[in-house]
Amino acid sequence: MAETVNVIALNRGERLAITNADIIGGIEVWLDDEGDETDDAAAAVVAIVRWPDGSWSPVDVRDFDGGEH
Repeated sequence: MAETVNVIALNRGERLAITNADIIGGIEVWLDDEGDETDDAAAAVVAIVRWPDGSWSPVDVRDFDGGEH
């Protein structure tokens, strides 16, 4: 994704992120507040998302104000 990623919704259970352009990416890794990988989505502060075009983006889920399921 060449442009800035604007994630508008997360589905923590399904490990998905969706952008304002209706692009769905898979959350590959959750990171906690110490930068360590975690399996606990509720403890995560960052999600690393892989997009369909093969690119990756970090998403700060602490300040996430979009929809969440």
